[in-house]
Amino acid sequence: MQAFCRNLSVLLFDSQKNTRIDFSGFISLTDQTFAMKNLFDISDTQEIITRLEKLQVDAPRQWGKMTSAQMLAHCKIALEVAADKLNLAHYLNGPHLGPFVKKSWLGEKPFQKDSPTDPHFKMTMEKNFEKEKTELTSLIRAFQSGGAEKCTNRKHSFFGTLTKEEWAVLMYKHLDHQ
Repeated sequence: MQAFCRNLSVLLFDSQKNTRIDFSGFISLTDQTFAMKNLFDISDTQEIITRLEKLQVDAPRQWGKMTSAQMLAHCKIALEVAADKLNLAHYLNGPHLGPFVKKSWLGEKPFQKDSPTDPHFKMTMEKNFEKEKTELTSLIRAFQSGGAEKCTNRKHSFFGTLTKEEWAVLMYKHLDHQ
């Protein structure tokens, strides 16, 4: 383990775990991101697609009010933002609060249920399940094959500035929450 000093903060770097730990015990995302599952990794992407292929139109709701078709549309819109196909305005206090909670959302822990949802991602209209499933699967494959070059440079509507790797981790986690 090696120690570094940056911005008056003592950091420990554990090369065996490829993590950087600052004095307060938080894991630095820039070093941890590559160890996290993400949509730039082909095997992580295939894991998500395999699960999507098994999803049925009548699957029970596990995360709130959305049907399976609405959930697919919800996930598709989020991925369209990451793929630089859609630009959304900032959400509520995102620019002020988002950077402070970004580490917890991009860390190892899964997303918590009943977290606030940006109104842009709320689905209230009925959606066509097969259409949404096909479009989301295609978008996931395009995002993976495009890699960092095709990922957005825009700020996230809540978290603010994200690296392309952080976008890939966030999109994996968004699609993974079960």
